[in-house]
Amino acid sequence: MEKLSDDLVAQMLKRVKDSRDLRACGQVCSQWRRVEGLTRTSLRILDPLLLGQTLSRFPNLLKVEADLGVHDEDLACIAHSCPNLQFLHLDVNKYRRMMDICLSEEDAQDSISDEGLSAVAAACADLRIVTLRWRQALGDVGIKTMIMNCKFLAHLDLAHCKLVTDASLEAISEAPLLQVLILKSCTFITDIGLSVLTKGAVAKSLRDLNLNSCDRLTDLGVSYLKRLTGLQTLNLAECGPRITDTSGVAIATITCLRILNLSWLPNLSDVTVLALSENCTDLMELNLSGCELVTGAGLHSFSMHKSLQALCLASCPNLYVQDIVALCNLKYLVLDHSLKSWMTSDTVSCLQQRLEILWL
Repeated sequence: MEKLSDDLVAQMLKRVKDSRDLRACGQVCSQWRRVEGLTRTSLRILDPLLLGQTLSRFPNLLKVEADLGVHDEDLACIAHSCPNLQFLHLDVNKYRRMMDICLSEEDAQDSISDEGLSAVAAACADLRIVTLRWRQALGDVGIKTMIMNCKFLAHLDLAHCKLVTDASLEAISEAPLLQVLILKSCTFITDIGLSVLTKGAVAKSLRDLNLNSCDRLTDLGVSYLKRLTGLQTLNLAECGPRITDTSGVAIATITCLRILNLSWLPNLSDVTVLALSENCTDLMELNLSGCELVTGAGLHSFSMHKSLQALCLASCPNLYVQDIVALCNLKYLVLDHSLKSWMTSDTVSCLQQRLEILWL
C-alpha cells in the first residue's frame, strides 16, 4: 500500500460507488483517509456538532445534505469550506416533523434563517439545486441574496416555507436559468407575485412550476401563467374555489404542457377539459380528482387524444361506466373503488386488459 501514489489511490476510490464502502476505504490507512476526503464530492450531515471538524477533510464537496439540528453557524461553516458547492439540500424530513410534538419550539431553536442562507449564497456562486422544504424561518431576504449571487440556479424548492411572499417571486423572476420552482403551501403568494414572476427572465426558462395549496390565488393570477410559454409541468392542486374555468382556458393556451394537476378545484368543469384536449396536444398526465363538475361530456374529448397516457378521476361523482369505457386509449387510470361496483366483471376485465387501473 505504501508504494501507491495519491493519484492512483484517487483513481481507485472513484470506482467505489457505495458510500458505505467509500467510508470503509477511508479507514484503511492515513493516506487513504486523506485521499478519500479530497475526492469526496457528497456529504450528508448526521451530527451537526461534528461539522466543524469534518468539513476540513472535504475541500471539494459539490453536494451537502442536512436535516434538523443545523444552525446558521453551520451554514457559515459550509460557506467557508465548500466554495464549489452545487447542490444544497436542507429539507426537514416530513416524518421527523410529524413525530415531533414540540415542533414549533424545535424550529425556533434549530432552523436556519435568512442569515445562514445568505452566507452560503454569497460564498457558493455555483449553486445549481437548492431545496429548503419546511424551513419556516427562511424569508424573502435570504432568497433575494441567493438569486442575486447564484446565477446558475436551476432548481429551487421552497415548499412549506411560510414566510415566502411576493417579494421573493420578484427576485426569482430574474433567475435566467431556473427550470424548476416549487412553491407548495407558500400561502402568502398572491396574484401580484405571479404577475411579476411571469414578466421576468425566468418566464423563458421555467419548465416545472408547483403552486399546490397556494390558496390566495385567483383566476387573475393564474391567467398570467400563459406567459410561461415553455412550461411543461404545472401543479395547481388545492388552490381553492377562486380558480375557475377562466383559469383553465388560460392554462390550455400553454400548448407544450405535459403534466397537469388540477385536483380539488371544485369550480373547474367540462369547459376546461375541452380546452385542454383541443389545445394541449402534448399532454401526457392529467389529474382531475375532486373536480366535481367534470362529466363524461368533457372526458369524451380525450377519447382520440394521441398523447394522454395517465388520467386521475378520483372523487368525480358525475362519471358513469360508459364514460370510462371511452378512455381505453390510456395506459393508466385512477378511479374510485365505488365505481367498480357499477361495472360488470366482463367490463372490468376488458378495461384491465387495455390499461392499468388503480382503484381508490
